[in-house]
Amino acid sequence: MIDRDLEPSPAPETPLQACLAAGERAMNENRWPEAVKWLAKATELIPADTAILGKLGFCLSRNQEYQRAIEVFTDLSTREPKVARWPYMVGYQYYMQSQWAEALRWFDQALSIQPTYLIVLYRKGYAHLRMEQLAEAEHAFRSCLTIWEDLPPETQQEKRNSYSDACFQLGKLYLKQGLTFKARRCLTLAVENDPNHADKRYELGKCMLQTGQAHEAIKQLRHADTLNSGVDYIIDRLAQAHIAIGDLTEAEQLYSRIPPYRRHEYVLRNMGILYFKQERYEEAIGSLLIAIKKESRNHHSHYHLGLAHEALGNLVQARQSYREAIQIRQKRYEKSYPEAEERLRAVEEQLAAQQILEEPTICARTSEAEHSGKIVFYNSQRGYGFIRNLAGERFFFHVSDLPEGSTAREGVNVEFEVKTSSKGPQAVNLLLMERGA
Repeated sequence: MIDRDLEPSPAPETPLQACLAAGERAMNENRWPEAVKWLAKATELIPADTAILGKLGFCLSRNQEYQRAIEVFTDLSTREPKVARWPYMVGYQYYMQSQWAEALRWFDQALSIQPTYLIVLYRKGYAHLRMEQLAEAEHAFRSCLTIWEDLPPETQQEKRNSYSDACFQLGKLYLKQGLTFKARRCLTLAVENDPNHADKRYELGKCMLQTGQAHEAIKQLRHADTLNSGVDYIIDRLAQAHIAIGDLTEAEQLYSRIPPYRRHEYVLRNMGILYFKQERYEEAIGSLLIAIKKESRNHHSHYHLGLAHEALGNLVQARQSYREAIQIRQKRYEKSYPEAEERLRAVEEQLAAQQILEEPTICARTSEAEHSGKIVFYNSQRGYGFIRNLAGERFFFHVSDLPEGSTAREGVNVEFEVKTSSKGPQAVNLLLMERGA
């Protein structure tokens, strides 16, 4: 029988062991300030231990003490120049502070030691992306994909999230460049390797919507909404997908989930466009005006406000909205706005017609110059147009005054008579010198 009294007592815990144990407990419980305190004491007791220094640097980083972390990892990089993790961790501290150029310098140093360091390549690509160095970003993300695909299956599983993240960023990059089919392939891979990530499903749904696959887009966006319910941009895109298939009622129900106080400019704009499609023009104007108040520099808002005003016959307001839309697009993007320009011309012609019809009756014209001219504008949908005679005067005409079987078109020479009505002179009994097709 063993005499318990004769068993040796456990050795007392050394100060170093006590510091390390306390530091480990704090780390496991995410109490980063305490972890830093204990590990800093441990490094004072044994300054040469790089493993303890590495833990201290990690805890400093998690505690957002980035400058102290930089000092620790720079020291480790000097002590162990062949370890790629240390320059990566220096770069990561700059990365977390959005100091992209400095982060890239250290990431490149880490990759010079270990070229296949997947997470470093991913973060390098993202830093390039934030600096708008798109070619460099694409190259880094594509390198991630190539490296991961060459890994053995067990290592692929371990690095799957980094691979999925690289696919995600590459897909978003392609989508912004209008390369929708490339984008879809990358975003599909991102979702397949990380199926419970709401933003990855959202971007895939967005891509599908842009390629005309609205039903497939709805599936992805509904899944994203399930994973992260109540997010405005997901709800908005899902509503847009339902609009694309003509389900305006479902789109409106989706928008009702976003409380009025939380509606961003883009939500209000898209709700205004929805109301316009539903021929609820007053509500469209109200929603678009609030959107413009929140963000006045969006040309789409002004354009659709013009459409709503035009539909209600508010031609002066429509003209102003179209002009704003054209000016904003030119100023911000140095691009023309053909749709708005076309509507502006139509509105100006309607306003001119109203002005002519409101002018007082004038004497009948009899000269050849006054009765011959050219069609300078014709709206086939509304059935009216304008003629400019050889004297430079303009006359309104209606489709009912064309010869039977004739079709008016701009640029055709015409002879006509003038009828003086209560609203002013009007060209009648038109004779087209060239027949429209």
